[in-house]
Amino acid sequence: MQITLRDILKIPVFHAFEEFPHKLASLISNAKVEHFSDGDVIINEGDDDGGALYVVISGSVMIAKIIDEESKRAKPLATLHSHEYFGEMSLFDNAPRSASVIAQEECYLIKISREVFQDLVLTDIEVASRLLFSVINVISGRLRKTNMELVVLYDTGKIISQSASLVSLSDQILNRLCNTLNISHGSFVVFNELSGSYEQVISNDGNGIDYTLSLDLIAKLEKNPEIICYQDIFKEPDLIKEDIPEEMTVLMAVPLTKNNKVYGALLLARKEIVFSDADVNLVSGVCIQVSSAVENARNREEAEAMAKYKRRRV
Repeated sequence: MQITLRDILKIPVFHAFEEFPHKLASLISNAKVEHFSDGDVIINEGDDDGGALYVVISGSVMIAKIIDEESKRAKPLATLHSHEYFGEMSLFDNAPRSASVIAQEECYLIKISREVFQDLVLTDIEVASRLLFSVINVISGRLRKTNMELVVLYDTGKIISQSASLVSLSDQILNRLCNTLNISHGSFVVFNELSGSYEQVISNDGNGIDYTLSLDLIAKLEKNPEIICYQDIFKEPDLIKEDIPEEMTVLMAVPLTKNNKVYGALLLARKEIVFSDADVNLVSGVCIQVSSAVENARNREEAEAMAKYKRRRV
């Protein structure tokens, strides 16, 4: 693959070199361009490979973390695409790799090894400093996002412990997510055993997801209980889109499950801004916490309703 200096300058981590392209040329001359095919393992979690920063030139890679040491089962954390990068922390420490990276398609990467970076520090401090500041800017952004996610997950646990009803629980969780992710429309949809149908428990200040569309999404989740994300629902031919407002462009549907059976869903929509992997991971984490609480609240309220009905019959 032919890669020009102009192509490399388009990558955000190298923007600091726009006024000094000859400095970037000096850096790239000591780096390597590596090719990987779909499914190739680029980095293995736990490896001590000497360290390197990888920049994705084309294609995409998946970051995965082992969550069960015995079975080596891994959880996908993120997908990185062209112009994104990974492995930056290994430039500064000798710790083993904290996650695995697998090519999701044919991809080309720029590899800047720790050895190359350390040589730059000694021979051309200006080049090393520019690269370092670019990396630090992205790291700080990632840390801010991680801090935000931790706060939301903490708040979720607090809401669960303090909510006395399904409506209160759903309302507070939904409003927290809507404020964090700039959601314009949101709904919890939960199956009611007494009525034998799905009901919209709460919506964000009345801006809920259309009920017909909600049932359509629930049907899809029942067939395959995996998170669904649509970048533009108006371009999806198999979705029911009657009376859908224009500001509801991007949509995420997250199943609520018990014993691998879907009993509800959290539906979130906003305009134009596509949900990132970080957004999906955050909402998924919230739903894992909320799922049992919603199920317990639902069962308790249905039991109370049934008891009240029986008392009336007597």
